[in-house]
Amino acid sequence: QDAPDKPVNALIWKADRQQAPQRVVGIVGDLSVGIGDGCDVSLGIALVAQAGQKENSRSKIYELAGGDSKKITLMTVVQAAEKDDAFALKLLKDAGARLGRKAAFLVNLFNPEIIMIGGGIEVCGAVFMDVIRDTVKQMAVPEATEKLRILPSVLGESGVALGGAALVAQNYFVSV
Repeated sequence: QDAPDKPVNALIWKADRQQAPQRVVGIVGDLSVGIGDGCDVSLGIALVAQAGQKENSRSKIYELAGGDSKKITLMTVVQAAEKDDAFALKLLKDAGARLGRKAAFLVNLFNPEIIMIGGGIEVCGAVFMDVIRDTVKQMAVPEATEKLRILPSVLGESGVALGGAALVAQNYFVSV
């Protein structure tokens, strides 16, 4: 059973004509607190892992959490996936598909050239990102995905704050 989707925050910014790209939409995974602090339920990944312990008791997720499902975080699942754990990989693929559906909606609505995945969820790795890309290509208008790039943020959890600060600084210094 799938955990309820948490809302995805969207940062939408339209650049000036002299700048490229012209349209950028940022999707930020909803992390309630920082990664690794025990409160991380990004896209329901940790919640589904906690709920699935009985059926998936041989998963490396539970070994990494010391058998205590309350200690499972996004990073626990990512570490298990890096060790080719089937259940962890399934969790990341399912979450990537959920986020991909939301991203496809934004692609159809705004036709961005770039979608940056950030806010901490980008640590899920290539499998997660590939599923997002595939889902967007399947569900979005084909013309909207021709030039679309979906990239993980290199700024991590602080990407939104840094982007907002940069936008304020840019607008302040342009108007001065």
